[in-house]
Amino acid sequence: MNLLEQAAQLRERAASASAAAQYADDPKAYREEKARARELLDEAARLESQAKAVAASGPRRTASIAKIHIGKSQLLAAGILPDEASYRALLKAYGGADSSTRLTDAGIGRVLARMVALGAVFAPPARAGKPPHSLNSRLDTALQLKKIAALLADMKLPWGYAAQLARHMYKLDALAFCDSRQLSGIIAALAKRQQKQRGG
Repeated sequence: MNLLEQAAQLRERAASASAAAQYADDPKAYREEKARARELLDEAARLESQAKAVAASGPRRTASIAKIHIGKSQLLAAGILPDEASYRALLKAYGGADSSTRLTDAGIGRVLARMVALGAVFAPPARAGKPPHSLNSRLDTALQLKKIAALLADMKLPWGYAAQLARHMYKLDALAFCDSRQLSGIIAALAKRQQKQRGG
């Protein structure tokens, strides 16, 4: 049920409450029904306003939701999000809803920021005259993130350890800013640490 349908239902309930107030036996019951009708109308107006805002941000909102799905694919492929349930939990925790289509614009922003912090990489929109990144480079990056996730899991290290390596080695605040060459360097550093842990 979309926001406008919910608002219409609330308006019907408000009309019923107003009608009930007309037949109330005492002033207290009349005031209670009238107050209930006002609350329902206020909530309906809020939902209608929210629906209008969603409609106004249409193309931008659609693009942002598409980015969430790109981030979901990357994080699932890298093993950072183990399954669909963990993705839904991330949406709920940072966006306030368990479906990307039900997120507010602010919720979308928080979810995208969290995905970047976890290692999702969103390429900027292509500029005129600049060729897009090759498919192979995107696949390489996804595979590298998956390799980093596997090395961290094997050594029982948090994902933040790889982000610290990015800061230390390349002065970058997050893995999201690392290119393929830099991710290879982080993989090499993790592999070296893994070898030491194993006594090699």
